[in-house]
Amino acid sequence: MKPTPHLFTNDAQALHRLAQAGAGLAIVPEFLVAPGIESGAMDYVLPSWELRPISVYAEWPANAPKHGLIHLALDALSQAKP
Repeated sequence: MKPTPHLFTNDAQALHRLAQAGAGLAIVPEFLVAPGIESGAMDYVLPSWELRPISVYAEWPANAPKHGLIHLALDALSQAKP
């Protein structure tokens, strides 16, 4: 069964704040919830459940520097372990 969300946002911090305020459950990045988990203010509801991996694509103009910051960041992300 897929839950029906009653609130939509593309801002992870907003979702985190709403969950902290008791508005419901949220899927947010680990770094946002870590302090709340450590303090006991928040808890994992489904600790063994994981999201399916997604593919991410990046495009930039052909005239962009080959070793510019975006290219270096994408290289680092592609080499990072999950």
